[in-house]
Amino acid sequence: MTDLLRLKHLAFVDSYEEDGTLIVQAKSKDPYPIHECCTLYSKSLNGRKTMRFRDHAIQGQSVWLEIKRQRYVCDGCGATAYEALPDIDTERRMTKRFREHLQREAIKYPFTMAAEINGVHETLIRRIFDEHAKRVMRKYNVVLPRVLGMD
Repeated sequence: MTDLLRLKHLAFVDSYEEDGTLIVQAKSKDPYPIHECCTLYSKSLNGRKTMRFRDHAIQGQSVWLEIKRQRYVCDGCGATAYEALPDIDTERRMTKRFREHLQREAIKYPFTMAAEINGVHETLIRRIFDEHAKRVMRKYNVVLPRVLGMD
């Protein structure tokens, strides 16, 4: 079967349309919990939560990935953790490839145009660009002359 998602850690389950938006249901290929608390204790299953994440548009149609994430509860401290999704930027609720695409679009086009092309809000483009610029500028080392002569 062809991998329609083309994401390493997610598998295609089904798809349907909702108000002109394509909803693609997916599941994790190898679910494991994110260890945020007591790593010495085991995690117990604690139900599932359906979450939606933004992805690239297909033929001009908005696409959302719908994933039923497994919840875990720590047996040591009682904290709740979700299964890890390496292909997803959970802070921005979008796939990492879509975030990288938006970074490239923000460099190529003005923020308002990049937002309009991709069907997102301009402030999202600005925030993604700012994060990307800070990351790139951290590595940049400015070499200035010791003495600058002016005529």
